[in-house]
Amino acid sequence: MSAIHGSILLADDEEKILKRLGRALRDEGHEVVETTSARGAQKQLLEKSFDLLVVDNIMPGMTGLELIREIAKDVPPSDRPQVLMMTAHATVESAIEAMKLGALDYLQKPFEVEELLALVHHALEHQRLRSQRQYLISERSAEFNQYGIVGRSRAMQEVIQRAELVAQTKSTVLITGETGTGKEMVARAIHHRSAQRDMPLIKVNCAAIPETLLESELFGHVRGAFTGATMTKRGKFALADGGSIFLDEIGTLTTAIQAKLLRVLQEREFEPLGAERTQRVEVRVIAATNRDLKQMVADAKFQEDLYYRLNVIPIQIPPLRERREDIGVLIDHFIDKHKQRT
Repeated sequence: MSAIHGSILLADDEEKILKRLGRALRDEGHEVVETTSARGAQKQLLEKSFDLLVVDNIMPGMTGLELIREIAKDVPPSDRPQVLMMTAHATVESAIEAMKLGALDYLQKPFEVEELLALVHHALEHQRLRSQRQYLISERSAEFNQYGIVGRSRAMQEVIQRAELVAQTKSTVLITGETGTGKEMVARAIHHRSAQRDMPLIKVNCAAIPETLLESELFGHVRGAFTGATMTKRGKFALADGGSIFLDEIGTLTTAIQAKLLRVLQEREFEPLGAERTQRVEVRVIAATNRDLKQMVADAKFQEDLYYRLNVIPIQIPPLRERREDIGVLIDHFIDKHKQRT
């Protein structure tokens, strides 16, 4: 095994065992802090970060399981040490509970020092990999901050990861979420991190354009196509050719426009209003909605074929009330933005 050194907190009320294990761990090159109680370990954890906690279960005042429970409640997952439980009174129930609370493994007393050292090596390797993953997540989060996408919660990390992956493709994307969750920000991030970043990103709020004008706005028209069409106009799809088009509030489209959009997604072609010639287009469609399109399909208000064409890669953005751990991060983000402006 290659040497992996770490900071270890060792807690056992039997001083003889404590000293023997502490000495063995130091001989392996680890930094070791010893304490004879779970309360003492809890105090140490508040003052310093450790890579690994090795704790006996049965101790006066507070058990090892109770300590692990407190850690799970009070310490963010990214800051928690790995945990190895020692016990002379192992039961299947206590082992399962320890694992559920985050313990990596447990040792049945008495045990050989070599057995402990092997588990310590495994735990520190596990911690090293977790730290690397946390670093990569932090780096990726920092990159997405520039688009206004902020959050360290697992839910937001999944959004960022999926946006990063889809950016490397040309797939159609459907972003869903309540109003104000940042659907346009995610769309912008996908485009600007894609190979088409130097091509146009055209944004259309389908709900903000009158129904009578939306078809012309999306697909364009030729002169004389309708009353008032005094000149030929290129539509948003033509303007987005080679890049991306963001269709917000996609659930408001009429049946007729849904059919025309479906053709664009299937055939990569359309005719502007009043035109006889078909126009080809290469564009990635990023659609967004705060509506339940699946239910709209069931209610015959949205074409099923179009739904599945749009929903190639779905991204669901959770509301802030479901990721309260992001509130502090968002506050810091907006304070920093305010400072930059003043």
